Amino acid sequence: MATFDSNGFQEDRTQKLTAPVDLISQSDKFLQLVEKAERGEISQIPLMHSQEGRDPYKHLSKLGQMVPYGAGIYISVGGPSGCGKTAFVDHVYALLPLYMHWKHGIGKDIEICYFILERPLPYKIAKWSAWYMFVEHYMHIDVPIILNWYNKKRTMTPEEKEKLVEAQEFIKFLQDKVTIFHGPQTVESIWILTTNWLLDKKRQKDSIKIRFTDHVNDIEGTRNLSIFDQHFLMAKKLRDEEGMGFVEVSQFNREIESEYRKENIGFSVKKSDWFGSSKVDQVADVMIGLLDPHKIKKGTDTIGYEVDSFVDEMIPESRYRSMKVVKNSYGGGLFNIGQAMLGEMGYFCDIPPPNLITETEYMAIKNAQLYNFIQINQHH
Repeated sequence: MATFDSNGFQEDRTQKLTAPVDLISQSDKFLQLVEKAERGEISQIPLMHSQEGRDPYKHLSKLGQMVPYGAGIYISVGGPSGCGKTAFVDHVYALLPLYMHWKHGIGKDIEICYFILERPLPYKIAKWSAWYMFVEHYMHIDVPIILNWYNKKRTMTPEEKEKLVEAQEFIKFLQDKVTIFHGPQTVESIWILTTNWLLDKKRQKDSIKIRFTDHVNDIEGTRNLSIFDQHFLMAKKLRDEEGMGFVEVSQFNREIESEYRKENIGFSVKKSDWFGSSKVDQVADVMIGLLDPHKIKKGTDTIGYEVDSFVDEMIPESRYRSMKVVKNSYGGGLFNIGQAMLGEMGYFCDIPPPNLITETEYMAIKNAQLYNFIQINQHH
């Protein structure tokens, strides 16, 4: 494997030293950037809209108001195994922006370079199809039903099969927007594939370029922290010099699930829960932690919700996730948000604060009746 210097570049002893910054030219570029922003040509991707009618973004209002997303922004989403990190990232940062642009012509033109290091491709397509079927038709279907697995709860209906075929039009639309690299990768192969993809896309058109990595912990060799550091340093170079955005999924350290942590410290997310946390904290602009409090510690979570009230005893599975923003370099402060989650389709939405949520809403979320919940909460 090639060796890298402290900035994440391949070592080249003949490389010239960096020239000092010319503040006169940089000031001129800055004013051009301000004028571009005034014209509405900003490089951030809106996570909320003011249109009337059905809009999935309405149910991510606080996240959209407080946390930026787009060019030159590095977002790390972490959590323990099985809490829905990948589904959250796909829902918020990939599928919703692409769907709204495709269906309604709203938002920015984005292109995604997506490294899938964990999931089989048929699973991913089935999950995205199930997501589309819920967003477009409020159909409640999961991957085992779609792929006819032995553990399926039921058989797919003719109407669902019809809508599944319809969903493939959206999946095919993604071909021009999402370039997927599937399978094992090293730090160096990700670097080469990303830079080649970026160069090719820049030749074609001007759009917001985002790279997804799911999971960074699955990159080969990253248990060696020096190799892990190289991944973040190279991402930092592309963010700072090329304006590329990043969304990365990260596994938490095992310590968050320890009995001592549960009993003596609590289970609220902290920066040190990220594997390789010191480098993640240095590079990331935004760090979002996702937890399933029911799996870690039953009762009342740190936000104040009655966690057991979200548990569907038939599965049993909690329909609730606790989300905490532990770093936000672009302002807006640090905060917690309660999220209702349909794990089968990977759909998330904000829920009312603990002091305002009603028994009806608890029951709607618990029973996976998010259609009813969304109708109840159109004003939230």
